Amino acid sequence: MKDSFLNRIKAFKPIEVSLIFYLLLTTFILLLFHRTIEHWSLHIFLRLVVFLLIISFIKIRQNNFILALRTFAPFLLLGYFYSETDTFNNLLIHKNLDYKFATIDQIIFGMQPSIAFSATVNSRLISEIMFFGYFAYYFLIIIIPLFIYIKVSQEVGEKISFIILNSFLIYYIVFSFLPVAGPQYYFEGLVTTPKGYLFEPLTRLVQQLGEKPTGAFPSSHVSICLILVWICICYAKELLPYVAPVAIIMIASTVYIGAHYFIDVVAAFALSPVVYLLSLYSYRIILTLSTNLKQEWKYE
Repeated sequence: MKDSFLNRIKAFKPIEVSLIFYLLLTTFILLLFHRTIEHWSLHIFLRLVVFLLIISFIKIRQNNFILALRTFAPFLLLGYFYSETDTFNNLLIHKNLDYKFATIDQIIFGMQPSIAFSATVNSRLISEIMFFGYFAYYFLIIIIPLFIYIKVSQEVGEKISFIILNSFLIYYIVFSFLPVAGPQYYFEGLVTTPKGYLFEPLTRLVQQLGEKPTGAFPSSHVSICLILVWICICYAKELLPYVAPVAIIMIASTVYIGAHYFIDVVAAFALSPVVYLLSLYSYRIILTLSTNLKQEWKYE
């Protein structure tokens, strides 16, 4: 019995442990506030499906493809979990706090950067470049850890994947209790960006499909982007000449397209090292616990 229990615990990858913890935490939120959440049972059912998929992947014969799938498949859930924070974020604070963050920007600049930026730099080419940076972010999230997984090592790739996913989940927890929609919703109709050519309509399509009035403060886009740049510095310097310019454009684009207030960007710069280290230490703790379980069972 003990052998079976320990083997089951050891079978989970750290990224799966992080995902399961998030599933359990948000399930608790769903159960606690189920009277005020529409379709709460559906949310719980989807969590059960994800958990069963994790177990299924562990039980089937392991090969390089399955191991890679277990590392990267959780990234497919990020869009859903992000949009779901809009379900949670008015449970405790019933009114969005945009007026507070817009006021901070107003005090600092005497105007709203999220409105003035695109109005002042009113160029179709600049708009397309900004939307390119914002859209490229979705690819960097998966390309960088996949590159490290293939080119550096599977072990390092799994660690980097954990850090990225866990950092996202940390921000999703924050978004679930801090309702800030962002300028594109708070100043609806006032944030005007010129039409682009390709990336502007593509980004708009992604926003229509998955964007919700949630998750503005702090900017997870900026924070994760900074974490990705740091990961490149540490593990994939050959990617840095390509990633760094895109990161700069992406950070500017968050204000330009009205996704974030300027204060959201400042907060992201301040919190990125904290979130990165928290995710890194979480990875080490999970790995250490798993190793200790192996050693304990080996020497008993």
